[in-house]
Amino acid sequence: MENEKAASLLLGNLLYTDNRRLIGFHIRAINKPGALADIASVFKEYGVNIWTIVFGSRVKAGEEASITIMTDLSDTKISLEELVKKLMKSDKVTHVDIIHPQMPMILTDTYHFPVIDDKGLRYILIPESGMKAIVVDFMKKFGSTAQAFLFHQGYIIGESFGEHLKNIGIKDLKNALKALMLFSMALGRYKGKIVSFSYSINGRIKVILDIYDNWECSIAKKHDIKGPASHYERGKVAGLIHYFTGKDVKVVETECIAKGDTHCRFVVVL
Repeated sequence: MENEKAASLLLGNLLYTDNRRLIGFHIRAINKPGALADIASVFKEYGVNIWTIVFGSRVKAGEEASITIMTDLSDTKISLEELVKKLMKSDKVTHVDIIHPQMPMILTDTYHFPVIDDKGLRYILIPESGMKAIVVDFMKKFGSTAQAFLFHQGYIIGESFGEHLKNIGIKDLKNALKALMLFSMALGRYKGKIVSFSYSINGRIKVILDIYDNWECSIAKKHDIKGPASHYERGKVAGLIHYFTGKDVKVVETECIAKGDTHCRFVVVL
């Protein structure tokens, strides 16, 4: 599949210092060509390693943008005050704040909240411990009831996601499924592709989706739970299809990494 060997995406606004001299710089700068290059050139001049760059909400050209740059100053003795003065010499930079680690081991960007997408819609991130609580602990406590709950929760969210897609101009089921694959990868849920798709005029639906590194099944495998292990994501596919077709479909996970397969496979039939 495309970009099968894609690198991990680092959560750039939350870092562990690990005995390094990590310092953040919150910079307000005018959004125009060359602004970021000017800023980066200052760090280059002083041998400062940039770890991550976090941008705030999109602004128009000529407006003031909000940027946080996390840096590693372990190998340089440059003073923070001198760096700030140098950054402020750019005619594009209007203000600079220094962000020190809030705890001995943690440096966070406190200037950007909440997490939103390009449309201004809010998102939340769940750590691996939270994923374990959903997939492993919840299942151990409530068994098949938990599986049904997760499926129906996913189903409802899939319907809601379908409404969102229709609002941004996606009108047909195949493109909705393509969008689901893209959103799922962007949000760290899984990488997926449509293997086959058919939706006949008499209402028959047959879809096969190959799912790689599904968060549910990855956690299940890690904690020795034998698959098929995807309930929430299967439900989301079913709910999305119901929204676009009005039909209740069966989504079966025929292959799963939690039972030793190379990837997961969702087979959708009506």
